[in-house]
Amino acid sequence: MLTKFWATTAKAAGELTVWWSQGFYEAENKAVIDSFAAWEKQTGTKVNLTIINSPDIVTKLTAALRASPDATTLWERLRRPKAGH
Repeated sequence: MLTKFWATTAKAAGELTVWWSQGFYEAENKAVIDSFAAWEKQTGTKVNLTIINSPDIVTKLTAALRASPDATTLWERLRRPKAGH
């Protein structure tokens, strides 16, 4: 479901920016990087992936949600998907 949403949103924008919370183990981070690289190759959509430590990601997300109506819209769509999706 979320992958379909990202694919639709990313195609409209031409690229996708992802902020991901850093894992406890290097293997977790590698799995995230590899997954987004595969998705990028599959869809042809550029992925700008940044892995951020947990305290900093909260600060960055809060600032982005306050600064951008688009980010807020995305957040609301993720929190309250339409019925049947």
